[in-house]
Amino acid sequence: MTKTIQKTISMPCHPRFLGEVRTLVREALDEAKIQKHDRDLIVLALDEAVSSIVQYAKFKGYENEVSLTIDINDVRFKATLVDSLNVYDLSLNGGQTEAQVAQKLEKERSFTMGVFLIRQIMDEIAYTYKKGFQNELELIKFL
Repeated sequence: MTKTIQKTISMPCHPRFLGEVRTLVREALDEAKIQKHDRDLIVLALDEAVSSIVQYAKFKGYENEVSLTIDINDVRFKATLVDSLNVYDLSLNGGQTEAQVAQKLEKERSFTMGVFLIRQIMDEIAYTYKKGFQNELELIKFL
């Protein structure tokens, strides 16, 4: 491959749009002629990342958008996920006891298996949190 492939999709944070993300990722990887084994792993990692964002938004009852930008060249596959969901409050101000906050955190640990898979598959992971603006997750796999 001698050209760069770039694709972007924005969607509501809802499970019914996950298929569109998978399709976009597969098409881009096919166009770049990435080997099937690597292609399947990259699709799995991105599926985990996007579905974690979607499920977390659903779990919290938030409506927001998520965008995925894919950038592939001869050296690497790069995916950047950006979402506007960055409102998480661990304070006890809402009348919650420490035990209730701990229980809430324990429920949210269910999202950690996806993080494990992503770490095993991708070569670099960068997370940026811009308070009041957005979350950004950058995943890189060297080819």
